[in-house]
Amino acid sequence: MASSHRGGFSSPFINSIVLPLVLLTLVLSAGGCARKNTVKAYLPDFERGRLVNTALLIPYINASQRAGGQELDAFHKRIIDELRNDCKGLRLLTTDDPGMRDLLPRLAASLSEGDVVGFSEAARMAGIASIVTGRIAEVAADERSWGFWLLRDTDYYLTVQVDTTIFDVETGSKKLDASLTEEIGIDGLEYDAMVLGQSTELSQVDKLLDELAEDSAARACKALSKQPWIGFVTAIDKEQVTLVPGETAGLKAGMKLHIYDSGTVVDGAMGYRYFVPGLKNAEIEITSVGPASAQARILSGKMIAPGDSVRLLD
Repeated sequence: MASSHRGGFSSPFINSIVLPLVLLTLVLSAGGCARKNTVKAYLPDFERGRLVNTALLIPYINASQRAGGQELDAFHKRIIDELRNDCKGLRLLTTDDPGMRDLLPRLAASLSEGDVVGFSEAARMAGIASIVTGRIAEVAADERSWGFWLLRDTDYYLTVQVDTTIFDVETGSKKLDASLTEEIGIDGLEYDAMVLGQSTELSQVDKLLDELAEDSAARACKALSKQPWIGFVTAIDKEQVTLVPGETAGLKAGMKLHIYDSGTVVDGAMGYRYFVPGLKNAEIEITSVGPASAQARILSGKMIAPGDSVRLLD
C-alpha cells in the first residue's frame, strides 16, 4: 500500500502546519522542462569580504501523495546538501534552524490566505532575501504501445515531476518557477504495482527523486546567484537604524549602505498584491554588528521605515 505523506521533515512541528503549506500549490504553477546537465552557480565569496544573502528552504509538498515520507525526507536532505555545498556564498536556513519554528507558521498562514505582502514582511524581519520551496507534483506510471499487428508491443515507464519555486522577498514575486521531469523504464509487474498504489515500494522512485533533487538545487542556485545582496530595516530610533542580517552576511562596522523605499504595494493579477521597490531614501554607516543584526547611523536622508531594503553602495 502507498505510504501517506508525513511532511517535509519528520517532526510534530512540521506535521502541524502541513495543511496550510498545502495551499502553496495554489501559487506554484507547473511547466514541462526536461532534465538537463547540472550547472553549478556561485554567489559572492564570503571569505573575500563580499556580503552573502540568506535563503530559507520550506519543505516541498507531496502533491502526488505517491512518494512516501522517507523518500521525501531523503529528497529534502539532498537538496539541502547540494545548496550548501555547491551554491557558494549562500547562507541557507531550514525549518530546523533557530528562529524558523516561530517564523514558519506566519509564512504558512500568509500564503494560505494568498497574502504575498504579509508573507514578504514576515520574511524581511528575519533578514531572509529569498524563500525556496516547491512540490513533488507527480509520481505516475505510463504505458506506451508501439509497432503494429503481430509486432505490436507495450513499454512501461515511471515518471516523476518536481516543481521548484523561489520567492523574492523584496517584491513578493517569483524569481524562479521551474518544473523538472524524469522518467525511467519499468517492467509490467512494476507498472501493475504503480497502478495498485504501491509506488513507494519501487526503488526507481528513490532514484528519480534523487536526480531531481540535484537538478532542482542546481536550478535554484543559478537563480539565487543573480540576486544582489539585500538586507532589511527592522527598526528606527531617532538617528539609529537596526537592520538584518548581521555578521552572518559579512557586515562590518564602517560599511556604508543605501536604503530604498520598499513599502509601495500594487495590485497584480488574480488579486495578488506585490511590493514595488522605490527610490533611494537614505545612506547609512554601520556602527556595530551582532550575529543576526546590525546597528547603523544615518548619514543622509530621513524617510526610513521598517521593511525598507538595504543595499551596498553602487
